[in-house]
Amino acid sequence: MESRVLKTSIGSFLQMGLLSLSSLIITIALSRLLSVEEFGVFSLANALVFFMIIVFTGGIPSSMARFISLSQDGLYRHKVISNGFKILVPWILICSGLYLLFYQLFVTYFFNDYYFSSLGVIIFSIAIIEVARQLIEKLSHGISRMSVAAELSAYSSVFLVTLLMFAAWRYSSAEAVLIAKILALLLPIPWVVMKLARVFNQAVIEEKAVAVSSREIVLYGIPLSIVALAAYCFLQADLLFLGRYWDASYVGWYSICVFVYMRLTIVPRAIGNGLAPYLARVGYMPSSMAKLERGMIYALAFSTPVALFCAAEPENLLIIVFGEKYAPAAPIFMMLSLYFLMASLLAVLNPILDFSGKASARAVGVVLGGGVNIALDILWVPVYHMEGAAWATLIGYFVFFIIVMINVERKVIWHLFYSKKIRSLVFVCFLVALVTLVIKYFLSNYSYMLTLLTFVFLYPILLFVTKVFGLQDINEIKTFFPR
Repeated sequence: MESRVLKTSIGSFLQMGLLSLSSLIITIALSRLLSVEEFGVFSLANALVFFMIIVFTGGIPSSMARFISLSQDGLYRHKVISNGFKILVPWILICSGLYLLFYQLFVTYFFNDYYFSSLGVIIFSIAIIEVARQLIEKLSHGISRMSVAAELSAYSSVFLVTLLMFAAWRYSSAEAVLIAKILALLLPIPWVVMKLARVFNQAVIEEKAVAVSSREIVLYGIPLSIVALAAYCFLQADLLFLGRYWDASYVGWYSICVFVYMRLTIVPRAIGNGLAPYLARVGYMPSSMAKLERGMIYALAFSTPVALFCAAEPENLLIIVFGEKYAPAAPIFMMLSLYFLMASLLAVLNPILDFSGKASARAVGVVLGGGVNIALDILWVPVYHMEGAAWATLIGYFVFFIIVMINVERKVIWHLFYSKKIRSLVFVCFLVALVTLVIKYFLSNYSYMLTLLTFVFLYPILLFVTKVFGLQDINEIKTFFPR
């Protein structure tokens, strides 16, 4: 069972990591090949696609994954898929009809016909393909075979990098890049679907869980969908309001910050995805609490120094990676490092709550936090543009963060709070932050290189000296990679 947890975490990390790596390459290339305005249009189109994915799926793929994870019986799993599709397919058809009817009216009203009238079919096509990809990912997660989703990501990554970079270089327009994205996402799906079907056909006969009806799948999917929809209000909705009240340049600058922090959460998300199916089966036993503690240490050990470095050197980092034209986003990049730290903590806990049947517990928090974010966006974005959007996200996400932590099992919170290794990790991060401040104050001319060296060399040394990590941690992870 323990090997399955780590293998699922590694598979999840590979699946998200491949897409994130390709997305990093693509974003760096597009930020340099496209103007800030065209990059903003591309980002706004993707923000609309993300919203459509949430609405079109209705949380049903995630709900199916949760119920599939409860049993390894082949007949039971086929029944879950069959009942899920009975609801999912008609719902997609309804949403598609509403989209085609009201798209032009929406973009004309919200964006004042802002570049988007000709992109309706393109955005719709990307959204439908992404729905299919999410279904593959969730079903793979439910059967703890994230390798299938990882293969889909691997093939898609190659096509995305090749086709999108060519389209940006050849045509220098957001529309051409979006068309190339349709082809890149679509090509690997048929082969991966056939492989996933073969995995499901390898039936295992065991004591079956109680049969799950379509109604149960929908009822559990509703809070998941609400959570996803409200979570969309953080960062992604900011782009829509910047496009509504300002212009594509502001969207382009802000979207660079959004991209970096969303992609950096792949590590804590992979850890949470690996732990979730296991904890759904065994609950909060002492052994599972130890695994949760270790997972949180891995997440914090990655996320805390990243947040500190991004906050310390925002302008230099943006200029080096994305180009001089994105320097105006530096203050926002620094502010949102705090969002990234909170998001990393919840990235471990959220999947565990979902798979444990407690999705509704955090649905309240994300709805309230998302509502605060939207309300503040409406008030502040027209006046303060990017800074208003960033403050809206920080305040709204903090509301969500507090509510989730209140609803987490008390014994989990206390176990993590009294963890000797977690406290040692916090102490190490405090020392590194102190060194960074000294460098910024006394050696400002060389701050970027010295800060980078601090995080690359000093930080790992301190982790081993304080025994946060040892050689056994490295050897354990290595044993789960194929040789």
